Amino acid sequence: MTPEIDRVTGITGQFVSDPKCVYDPATQRWFITELMQDTGTNGGGRNFNLIAVSKTSDPRGAFIVLSYDVDG
Repeated sequence: MTPEIDRVTGITGQFVSDPKCVYDPATQRWFITELMQDTGTNGGGRNFNLIAVSKTSDPRGAFIVLSYDVDG
């Protein structure tokens, strides 16, 4: 992932926003979502939802990370 803005070159990268974190007691998993807007000057122009799901009930452990394109 590129920096949101490179202050030296002025090139902008992905912008992430709207984070959410929810614990589901039924599955004992943590779900984290975030919107990524890749509309910077780095040749982007796509938007994605990013999703992370904990592999265990411990949020300090490993996560499965997924993304899907919301432009399509």
